[in-house]
Amino acid sequence: MASVKQKLYCKKGYNRIYGEAHIPDDAKGPFPTVIYAHGLGNNMQPYPMERLVEQGVAVYCFDFCGGSFSSRSDGESIEMSAMTEVDDLNAVIDTLKKQDFVDEKNLFLCGMSQGGYVSTMLASQRPTEIRGLILLCPAYVIQYQFKDQFKRKEHIPAIFLFSNMTIGRRYVEDIWEIDIYNQMEKYPNDVLIFHGDADELVPLSFSERATVCFPAAELVVLHGESHMLTWRYEDNFFRMTMDYIKKHLKN
Repeated sequence: MASVKQKLYCKKGYNRIYGEAHIPDDAKGPFPTVIYAHGLGNNMQPYPMERLVEQGVAVYCFDFCGGSFSSRSDGESIEMSAMTEVDDLNAVIDTLKKQDFVDEKNLFLCGMSQGGYVSTMLASQRPTEIRGLILLCPAYVIQYQFKDQFKRKEHIPAIFLFSNMTIGRRYVEDIWEIDIYNQMEKYPNDVLIFHGDADELVPLSFSERATVCFPAAELVVLHGESHMLTWRYEDNFFRMTMDYIKKHLKN
């Protein structure tokens, strides 16, 4: 199926969020729509999410504000946190729901790494608006990692390096008191999680725990895979994601 790509900016306060919509071209909309949320230090480009367009699904990919050195959105990395990215994603959803090509009854989130954490938090806040949640190695580790590193909030430096990114105190403070696992029970719909058993950044155990905390979640273990999706599992990922979307479409 052919597709049309169009730039679509979203607005969050004074910041503009850069994104691209991939829309089926030879079918009549509105279309089920997947919003892709990237990981820390990445941008909207790592995975060819537009493959879903071949199956009649619209896809919106965007750059988080301050989310990477290559971000085309406004904002600085030292002002960014998982919670500011939740605000970004809220702005994206509000904008997309006004677009003619979007079937707002069938909005799906797909989050990778920190984007998975952000998508989980957003889905817990707007459960009736998010039809489905697809997660790839979600970074549920971040709060625990920083509490282990800094012990107390007053020990968090104003600016420091993390994952090759220069980030600020807010990055840690914003999530210090949040237990992401307690948020999961607020999202009642089925969740599909992909996670490599060789992930050195976010151990598989964090997603295993999520399957207990979400009311309904399936974990697909990617054997031998690290903290990314390589060509070995790309076809399976898109096939299973498309099957999940078709199964959960709302008429």
